[in-house]
Amino acid sequence: MRRLKKTPLLKARTSGIGHLADSDILCGIVARSTGIKKDVRSDDEHYISLGFKALHRNEGDAWARLQLRLDEMRQSLSLIEAAGAIEL
Repeated sequence: MRRLKKTPLLKARTSGIGHLADSDILCGIVARSTGIKKDVRSDDEHYISLGFKALHRNEGDAWARLQLRLDEMRQSLSLIEAAGAIEL
C-alpha cells in the first residue's frame, strides 16, 4: 500500500480527476469519498462488536476513492484479526 501511494505521478494523475460532489444518489465508497459518512455496516451489531468505524474522505475525486479503498483494505484486515479468523 505504501509503494502504491508513492507511485510517481499517481497522485498527480488522479487528484482532482473525476470529482463528485456529495449527493443523495451516491452510495458506497463513492459517497464516502465525498464526505458522506453513511455506511450500512455502521448499524450492524457484528461490525460494531469488532470495532468498525465508517471511513470517509472529503475530496470526492479519483485519488480520494483510491485512498479510501486502501484504507478499507487495511481496516478489513483489522476486522478479520479482531474476529480471530487470522493472526497477522
